[in-house]
Amino acid sequence: MRSYPAELRARMDDGPMSRLQWSAIAVCVLLNVLDGFDVLVMSFTSAAVSAEWGLSGSQLGLLLSAGLVGMALGSLFLAPLADRIGGAR
Repeated sequence: MRSYPAELRARMDDGPMSRLQWSAIAVCVLLNVLDGFDVLVMSFTSAAVSAEWGLSGSQLGLLLSAGLVGMALGSLFLAPLADRIGGAR
């Protein structure tokens, strides 16, 4: 890991945020909204999905849980990879 000079770190901490930084935050917020949207949609449409696919209650529960498990596994395994790749630049 690189050690940045204290002067550069102080400039980053004390200076205003740039347009690029605000854009990065906006993209992250948008992705977070989209991530939560699929869970919300499935909760509202679960009855229709269950009827269309002929799922029992336990099968529907497994289907809804699979999405949450996928998100959890993705955050456990992909987040450290993103930290390694993003930290290398």
